[in-house]
Amino acid sequence: MTQSYCRIVERLERRGGRWGIVLLQSIYQMETIVPANPAQTLAIDPAKLASYRSSYRFMSYVPEERGTKMRDDLPGIDRPEAIAQLYSRNAAWLKGVA
Repeated sequence: MTQSYCRIVERLERRGGRWGIVLLQSIYQMETIVPANPAQTLAIDPAKLASYRSSYRFMSYVPEERGTKMRDDLPGIDRPEAIAQLYSRNAAWLKGVA
């Protein structure tokens, strides 16, 4: 089981008299992996694990072991420029510029 720690960024708008989420973005900070059964040991390839981004390393490792490719372009603290762009776009949206 993976446990992810992230900041959630949402944009809410009122359209046609109803509020709704128009953007939901996670900024990944770190994560861990633990067995669901504490008596189990996990066999993890350290070299393969090290090949993934640090902000969501286990979240990439587990699905790819099952054949699902994870995106590598998600915002995370290991890429501060992506976070700055996200906050900049949100600031422009709040000002009505975006």
